[in-house]
Amino acid sequence: MLNRPHRLSSGKAGSTLLITLGILSLLAVLGGVYYLNSPDYVAKKNLRHADEQLQQGHYGQAAELYFKVVASGTTFSPRGQEALKNLSKPEVINRATPGDAAKLIVTIKEAQDRFPPTVYIPDLFNVGISLIGKHKEADPRDAKIIFQAIESLRKPSKRLSTLRLELHERVAKKHPDDVENAVDLAVIYASMQRFQAIEPLLSPLEEQLEDTEGARLLGQIYARQGKIDAAYRLLNPYTTKRLAAYLEAEKAYNDRLNKVYDRAIQNLNNNLAPQKFYDDYDKADEKDQNMMVQEYIRKQLDEDAMYKELLTSYEETTNIVPVALDFGIILLRKAQTETDREKRNAQLENAENTFLAINGAVGDTDEYKLYLGQVYYWLGRV
Repeated sequence: MLNRPHRLSSGKAGSTLLITLGILSLLAVLGGVYYLNSPDYVAKKNLRHADEQLQQGHYGQAAELYFKVVASGTTFSPRGQEALKNLSKPEVINRATPGDAAKLIVTIKEAQDRFPPTVYIPDLFNVGISLIGKHKEADPRDAKIIFQAIESLRKPSKRLSTLRLELHERVAKKHPDDVENAVDLAVIYASMQRFQAIEPLLSPLEEQLEDTEGARLLGQIYARQGKIDAAYRLLNPYTTKRLAAYLEAEKAYNDRLNKVYDRAIQNLNNNLAPQKFYDDYDKADEKDQNMMVQEYIRKQLDEDAMYKELLTSYEETTNIVPVALDFGIILLRKAQTETDREKRNAQLENAENTFLAINGAVGDTDEYKLYLGQVYYWLGRV
């Protein structure tokens, strides 16, 4: 006789039903989440938002959203591409606000680069130049925004440099309290060796320069004029921040250099170099042997990606070295006029630490040795 199936109690049957419903609900939720994050749904949503921005006259934001639609690679991409083509027409860019015009130029240029052979308009650069001419009289800041959008469309040239200078000078004349523009203009003046134009440009903004390049330039000018306290106020925040970054980058670079060097020597000693190296090494004289070892180490450094990355990071921080030298001299000068012994010694020790921080870069120069020697003299260590 067959056993009769075991009947589930009502409680167990209810539990099973609830579990089944729970699983189905979870699957439904997961399916909904997947759909809401699917490329098609996101592209459709971006397309709708782009159309809304376009209707409101926000051409730049619309272009950025249409770009995302094109980049989605979905069935909506052709619609996004067609919309970008329409937005790239010179008459559309010309009636956009300067900020939107800049966004349009940048977005269209990126679309041209990423989605060839689609070409939206033949010459974005000249469209931008036309817009700059349109806006530079009324508000040069608007013209500068457009210039920054088209600057990368051409190789550096005298024409671009002249236009950059003109726009910054126009902004400085019309908006002398624009700190960012003033600092940028001061950097341009410095590159042109027009240092006499920097002080009248930046001195009215001295309290707002914080740790910018403007603080560095004006601080170094004051230092050369013997305005020690004013130079200290400007160079202290600038130098302190960047010198710390320099020391950190220098240590990371040296640590990696030593590690790769030690590894290379260990490889040579453990016969891990190519056999030809050892054959040639045995035949070479001492001078050539040293050159072979150095060449092997150099090759190991060239092939070490982390070393190259840290070297680049270190080199990017070395601009602080001449500024730190100036700052150390300022600290020395302040100490020399300080009558309080404790304060004087604190300033001298600060100067010493500043000089020692850049020893690896300029420690062999006569100027460095002279001023560090003066610090030690005033500290009574000689």
